[in-house]
Amino acid sequence: MEINPSPSDPKSIWQNQPAETSKVTMMLIRQRARDLHTKTRRALIGTAISHLIAFVCCVAGAFLGGGRWPGQRMAFGAGIVYTLIAAVMVNRKMWNAPMPGDAGFATGIEFCRAELARQSATEKRAILWVAGPLIYTVAGAYLGPVIITTIRATPDAGPNVLSKAAPFFALLTIWFVAALFIRIRQKRDLRREIEDLDAIAKESR
Repeated sequence: MEINPSPSDPKSIWQNQPAETSKVTMMLIRQRARDLHTKTRRALIGTAISHLIAFVCCVAGAFLGGGRWPGQRMAFGAGIVYTLIAAVMVNRKMWNAPMPGDAGFATGIEFCRAELARQSATEKRAILWVAGPLIYTVAGAYLGPVIITTIRATPDAGPNVLSKAAPFFALLTIWFVAALFIRIRQKRDLRREIEDLDAIAKESR
């Protein structure tokens, strides 16, 4: 007479576990792939907006106010070139199609890894190629020539001009330091996500 195994029998649980685990794991991988893809696209759109703002400001400054102070038109021209180069450096090989809905487990893992690599690359380029054009446009192309020209024209007004500009540069410094801390935190989050992905892949074997 055959005895049906108990639902709590460890052997029965072990025999039924792999298929269920595989199904749940694949669902998690597909959801994670969609989330990572959306996050990457959102970050790229944010950088595109940043570049667009810097580009428009430089173009407007070059054609509307670039002749008021010596060398400022050239500074705005350099800002335009810098912004265009930054846009290319950030966006090259970064845009890709979403993962197919019928992709297998290995494809899903590789897709997630690729998205994390793209996000990591964006973070590494953030200071120079994302924040750089904005900082250059505001501090270099706009305020820099104004302050230098004013001090040259009226040397006695130099300390007064610098004191008025000090709060802005202090805020700019605070923003820059905060951006560094945010970058460090995002780098740590990316490393944690990679570790979680490795754990999922290990558990599925």
